Amino acid sequence: MLIKFQSDNEEFHDRLLAATGLGTVTGAYRSAAVQYPGLKSRIRHLQTQLDELKHENMALRKTLIDAHDAAVLLIEKAAQPALDLSTSAYLQSDYIFTGWSTSMSPHFLLNHVGDTVRDGDRAYQTLEFSNEGVFKASWKPDGSDMQIIELSKLSLAFIPGEEGHTFSIEFSPE
Repeated sequence: MLIKFQSDNEEFHDRLLAATGLGTVTGAYRSAAVQYPGLKSRIRHLQTQLDELKHENMALRKTLIDAHDAAVLLIEKAAQPALDLSTSAYLQSDYIFTGWSTSMSPHFLLNHVGDTVRDGDRAYQTLEFSNEGVFKASWKPDGSDMQIIELSKLSLAFIPGEEGHTFSIEFSPE
């Protein structure tokens, strides 16, 4: 049986003949019809892969943005002085040191806080961090009269306590 396609779109016929490598428009249409289901399946598969790659790209972009934000925050923290003169009020003997916290990962602290040593009328504490930061301080057994002996590669924030004349310290890396 011979089927002849009548169409005025010669440009489409030329492209179809070139794509299939056949000599007649009817053969080219038939070849395209046979290839269509496989090509449609391949297009669906490629679209699924594209969607997955777009999702992965979005996740990686978010990670990159979060890393950028963390780097900016770290630069801002490094630009701040380690001890602000306004914190000197917390080191007067009528203030009591109540505790410490850290904005870093708990694994960043190398020595445990429970290693407080008493020597005479003072308690001594040394905290060492994995960035080679060191915090050494001493205070009276009642928690007052805190003195910072050494502070390196760390920034301190003095945080007022809920009760008057009390404070805690928060560490962050420089």
